[in-house]
Order: sequence, then structure tokens, then C-alpha cells
Amino acid sequence: MLNISTTDSPDASWGTAEVSLCSSNEEMSAQHHRLKPSTSIKSLFIQVLNEHLRLSAGNVLRPPEMLTLISTIWTQAVSISKEIQALNRYHLVDVVTVPEESAATVKAPLLLPALKTKIAITFSVTISIPDGQSGPAITVTPRASVVYGNRFDEEKMGAFLASILQRQASGTAQKPYVDSGRWVEAVRALSAALLAQGHKGKSGSG
Repeated sequence: MLNISTTDSPDASWGTAEVSLCSSNEEMSAQHHRLKPSTSIKSLFIQVLNEHLRLSAGNVLRPPEMLTLISTIWTQAVSISKEIQALNRYHLVDVVTVPEESAATVKAPLLLPALKTKIAITFSVTISIPDGQSGPAITVTPRASVVYGNRFDEEKMGAFLASILQRQASGTAQKPYVDSGRWVEAVRALSAALLAQGHKGKSGSG
């Protein structure tokens, strides 16, 4: 059976793809404990691809179709990986992958010292490859919950993050920080909004 795995090397910022005939799902799951967060998410994408190919064994793909599928899913994997790597520059990111559900949870803390508040930010990523499609369908759902401090509305925080991501996807949101990703910008926007709301609340009660 065709399996594809990822490897990282000092000369490859995002890793490289290699085809293997002996790597099993169990072996790849065990790798998650020692891989970088950005590499872990790429491994998940490839596990999803392997499972899709296994379930579609009866439908033989022509070489051009196979190459298109592999190229498209790898492009998506690198894109999500870059978002995680950018987020990891500013927040301590933890990635938990659940291969059997084709999903991953990316967690990052948002500290607001001025408000003595900590927010847990979560980006839930789900991956699927619909039959007959040349690439994966990716869903990213952001959430935010209060760990301690000001009791901000968690549902509204999640909706705020989602709205920023949607505006970025449509190209209507500006990106003032050149070196950061969309997820970082969403978290920064939420941080600024919470700080403004927190300070307004303090001044109103003073």
C-alpha cells in the first residue's frame, strides 16, 4: 500500500514529502509525540490521504489525478503548517492530532497581564477528501475560553475570531504585520478588542 510520510531536515523549512511502502498508521501516530507542531499537522494530512487512498482502492486513479491530489493536499498541509509556525513565534502552541477523526486541535494561550486575564485560544482543524474531488476540504473553527481573570463572553470571542478569519479569506481585512499569519492576526485583533473592553469596564466602574 502507498503511504506518504513527512521528514524535516535542517535545509527544509517546511519539510519534504517522501513515499514509503512500509510506514504504518500506528508508527506515524507514535511520531506525533516527538515531532514539531508544524510537522505534526503535516503528518495528519498525509495520514488522511493514506486512509482516503486505502478506502478508494477499488477506484484506480490515473497518474495525473494522483499527482494532483497529492500536490493539492500537500499545499494545504503546508499552508496550515505555516499558520501554526507563525502562531508559535508569539504563543506557546500545542497541537493534538486525532487521526481516526481526521482532526487536530491547535491550542495557544493569550495572556493579558494588564487585565490579569488568561484566555485559551483553540483552532480546531478538520480534514476530509470528498469522493471525486481533486483536493481536501478543510474546516478551521476558532474558539476562546477564559482560564482566569475577566469573564469575557466566550461565544462572542469565538465568533470574533471566526469573523476575522472570514474577512481575511475574502481579502477584505488588512494585514499590518507582514511576517505573521492569519491566525496570529486574528488573535492579535481579539487581544486588542479585549484590552479595550477591559479598560473601558475599569474606567466605567471607577
